[in-house]
Amino acid sequence: MPLLDSSSAELRHKLTCLTKLHFLTKTWYIRTEESNVNIGLGSFIQPLQEIRAAYDHFARALDCELDIGVRGESPDSDDQIYVATQIDKALGHQYRAFFDVCDFLGVTIRERVYKLLSDFSATDINSAMPNYYSEIRPRLEKAGKDIANYRKDKDIGGEVDSLIDSAEDYDKVLEQMMNDLDIIESSIKTCVDFQNARLEKKTEEDKRANRSIAFGFAGAILGALVTYLVAK
Repeated sequence: MPLLDSSSAELRHKLTCLTKLHFLTKTWYIRTEESNVNIGLGSFIQPLQEIRAAYDHFARALDCELDIGVRGESPDSDDQIYVATQIDKALGHQYRAFFDVCDFLGVTIRERVYKLLSDFSATDINSAMPNYYSEIRPRLEKAGKDIANYRKDKDIGGEVDSLIDSAEDYDKVLEQMMNDLDIIESSIKTCVDFQNARLEKKTEEDKRANRSIAFGFAGAILGALVTYLVAK
């Protein structure tokens, strides 16, 4: 039973989905490596283990399909069932790998945003990014809720189309989160400039206020002294 035999439409569809999941996972893993949200990725081996397991099951299916015999005798007398089972298992592992990478990235993006903006006041942030509170922050908050739903509804044993639909939805959410992170990172220097200007203005205002207090106090003392001298 050739893996891509046109008569095996269901298997062909599963192989198509497996391929899509693999490249989605690879893309986000590489993008995470090359971004500013890769802290801890090197020690996060779970997705790599899932990818290795997925490839092992795929290789078992190929071994049976090509009659190489490396794996030994099939535990199932029906090679067609054996191949389909191995592809299903490969899909499950690849799906877990995709979620592992994306869950890691989703969490670290939100942590990165918090760290970037934690030193600035709302005034500084709004001055540097006028659409942060009206657009960017609500999008990030919605993304967090969407990701929570994807994780809650994750079903390794679900229908193949459902697996791909959730993966593609997750992909779109992460793409928007990365775009928003890029906007925030590129606005940090402007936030610093507004913060410095605000603090300088406050410092000058405090100096003027202190001078006013000092002059008022001195005037009060002088007035009291004059009153005392006149009274004598």
